[in-house]
Amino acid sequence: MVFPRKNPFGLVKATFYSDQEIADRFVDLPDEGGFNRLLDPGHTMPQFILGGKGSGRTHLMRWLGWDAQRLAAKPAQEFVGIYIFCSALSLDRFATLAAANTSRISRHFLDLWIAERMLQVTSTFCNDSEGGDVALRTVDVAALFDGPIDLPESPTVSLPQVLTIVTALRRQLDFVVNNRDRGHPLPDILSTDSRLIFDLASLLVRDTPQLAARRLVLLLDEFENLDEPTQAYVQTLVRETHGPVGIIVGARNYGVRTWKTIAGEVNRVTSEYRQVELDANWLTDHAAYRRFCTSLIADRLRRIDPEDSTPSAPAQAMFERVPPVRADSELVELRTKAGRWSPTLRSLLSRLNENLIHIEPLGIAADEVESVALRLASSNALVERLNVFLFYRAWSQGLKLHFAIDDIVAEHDHYMSGNDGTVFGDGRPGYAAILRHRRSDLEAQTLRDYRRPVRYSGFGTIVRTSGGNPRHLLGILGQIWEEGGYWSEDYFANLPIAMSVQSAAAYSASDGFWRDLESNPQLDEATQGALRRFAEMLRELRYADKPPEAAPCGFLVDPATLDASARSIIDICVDWRFLIRSDRQAKNSPQLLWMLQLNPMLAPRMGLSVNRRGASKLTDRQVRAIFLGDDFELTKRDRLTELQAPFSASRRARRPMQQQQLPST
Repeated sequence: MVFPRKNPFGLVKATFYSDQEIADRFVDLPDEGGFNRLLDPGHTMPQFILGGKGSGRTHLMRWLGWDAQRLAAKPAQEFVGIYIFCSALSLDRFATLAAANTSRISRHFLDLWIAERMLQVTSTFCNDSEGGDVALRTVDVAALFDGPIDLPESPTVSLPQVLTIVTALRRQLDFVVNNRDRGHPLPDILSTDSRLIFDLASLLVRDTPQLAARRLVLLLDEFENLDEPTQAYVQTLVRETHGPVGIIVGARNYGVRTWKTIAGEVNRVTSEYRQVELDANWLTDHAAYRRFCTSLIADRLRRIDPEDSTPSAPAQAMFERVPPVRADSELVELRTKAGRWSPTLRSLLSRLNENLIHIEPLGIAADEVESVALRLASSNALVERLNVFLFYRAWSQGLKLHFAIDDIVAEHDHYMSGNDGTVFGDGRPGYAAILRHRRSDLEAQTLRDYRRPVRYSGFGTIVRTSGGNPRHLLGILGQIWEEGGYWSEDYFANLPIAMSVQSAAAYSASDGFWRDLESNPQLDEATQGALRRFAEMLRELRYADKPPEAAPCGFLVDPATLDASARSIIDICVDWRFLIRSDRQAKNSPQLLWMLQLNPMLAPRMGLSVNRRGASKLTDRQVRAIFLGDDFELTKRDRLTELQAPFSASRRARRPMQQQQLPST
């Protein structure tokens, strides 16, 4: 197959697609029920779809609309979706009106706008269906309005005629609002709130045979573009929805300004509405997200050449994976080229010489430090780093170091001979088990010793890096494609894709994600500074002599003791998906904690792991240091005293952080 230079992963925003492209490019969940398993469009209860930028919300909502469904192979049978893009350009004009008129006029405009879209879509639906022309009783249409409107004298009026009337009223209101500064009087409000929505929908379903037994589902997308009074009106529609109308509202996580109605009542989840968080669902059900990503990649590659029937390789086989440790030639080559004193051993030697006063009581004299360091050498750079880690751990525990080295060397030789068990029968974790558990961090430390970038490769790693966001995944794949174009190579044709190419794409996408953060005008310096400190603390823990836990990805905090300012910054970071928040039960306690994980898309830039393994519970002092900047450098230094040689704090009774193991995903 000859691949063209058009990047199949380049177009990532659903707003750029035509209705035909929405229908053609939609990738459903491969599981039984598809997206209907998460979102039931025919459900009588209103629903909110929340998700970060790029989570797939707009594509899903446009696909549910009839404009795209009519072009799909199997259109929906139980509902007619009416997609409405809540454009800020249409609704922010009302802010120029007098305060007393703004809310009422904007509500009337929204009614007209929704009614117009409802009539447009139902007219199209009826034209697509058999059954002939549709007409409504003139008297019923007149009853939708509180004042006189221009209706024909005939007993019935066609849908196109009703659409023309509603469109004219909406355009008249547009003209007046747009020219309000020129003295044009505001038009009369001709309908009571919501009547043009619920009552019109009831008429359409009652008098239109093609719509019998179907629900008209309003799909209000980009809800965050509406101001608070307009959102309050939509919340009122949500609370008071009735008849054949369904409501699905799509918004970014930070986009719901209020859950109150215009009467001040608060809509509550499971009571007035259902809520689906797309990216949160992906993060909690990683297996389903992985299957979805597999289908998404296959669909994009299939569209490169629709006439080519050659099946593409499985996604798992497209990406070169990091090989097993003993078979990792790069790690062996690094160590061989380093000579007798590798960067890892030189660092250890420096630590020993700096801390002679601390190691002499543990059995190592000043004239032994070189021989001690060389005893931990290995032909594999990663295995050598494990030896050093085990040495540091014994040091922190106050063990006699010569005996500890004897055990490390015995385990090392046993492992390098091809054995994955342990030479000891005392129940301690085996050498191979420790290496498997900590490989990610040990490899990162090793590659940093040798001034090499951390490797982010393999299908699973790329999927985890995307952080449950399909657009991030497409961004990484698009970077791989563009890199191939630069070198005139077709990486997706010449499989597998090299680890170096994958890593470079992950770094580039991560840098772009960070630039978006820095350029976001809604994230002030305090919020950006908190994220930098959060990432810096994680990085310091990961690259410490004795990391506290494998693959540290976040911290546990007690929401009950959070400072109001710190909580506000955390909420902003979570809403913008720079931090991912989930609930965790405290170890040996019914206390509920927040697990705050750095978005995996930032991991490559920070040299962190994309896996979710362990987390440390922050003290109140550490929370304030990270999120408010209070004595951060001092707090960080205090935290690291037990993790860096000479581990002076590791044997104290007081421990600043308590380790808690989290389920791996």
